[in-house]
Amino acid sequence: IINVTSSEDNLPLANEFQVYPNPTSGQIYLASEQLTKAAYEVKIIDQRGSLIKTLQVNNYSDHQLLNISGLPVGLYSILISNGKTQTLKRIVIQ
Repeated sequence: IINVTSSEDNLPLANEFQVYPNPTSGQIYLASEQLTKAAYEVKIIDQRGSLIKTLQVNNYSDHQLLNISGLPVGLYSILISNGKTQTLKRIVIQ
């Protein structure tokens, strides 16, 4: 179980990433100019704090398509980390 208690505004990369569309039905884009500079790990966490999926972003695109199809309808947290800093975004799957 992962403890996700920080607000988006308190994390260093919070304003550097956008996650869209939100709500979604199975695919999201992770957008940031910072993606071209480093590899990132993206964790999908459910409302209970359980880690559902881990994705690696290594192809250095400023708009990365992430396939999250197959997840049940609900609210999820997206934890984006580059090993030094992290940010938290929330998405709704319809």
